Amino acid sequence: MTIKNIQTTLNSSVSLLSSHFNLPADYAFLKKVPLIKDFAQPTLQFSKKRKRFIQVKESPLSGVSINEKQWLCYPAYWNSKLTYIYIHENQLSQGLAFCNLFERAHIDVSAVVPEVIYLFGMRDFNSELPTLFHRDIQNDITLIY
Repeated sequence: MTIKNIQTTLNSSVSLLSSHFNLPADYAFLKKVPLIKDFAQPTLQFSKKRKRFIQVKESPLSGVSINEKQWLCYPAYWNSKLTYIYIHENQLSQGLAFCNLFERAHIDVSAVVPEVIYLFGMRDFNSELPTLFHRDIQNDITLIY
């Protein structure tokens, strides 16, 4: 286990842990993303844009790979559902402000499979695109991106 501290904005910082997540094979590309152990209160930024969540039938993960060095994972409870919120480094300030809305899950990620995976910043950072979600029945995971 390694701990790394990084500065994210002028008013926040993050402590990271290396971890190996207990995820189904379809989500193996997310296993090496560092885990956010703790973060200082970020400057909250709000968007006036109202996004809709649109359900899609096909999983968007076929052929997807990510650079795990560009992502962080924040385990949280979203309406009592264990959620892994993955944040891309280009969206770190907004992602941490978003995470501040949820209770941090203090769990052993190597032993627990999440009910929800949220890939914050996955869709080419295009603010005009709607937020999509896919219900993966085979793995019993809701994927939001």
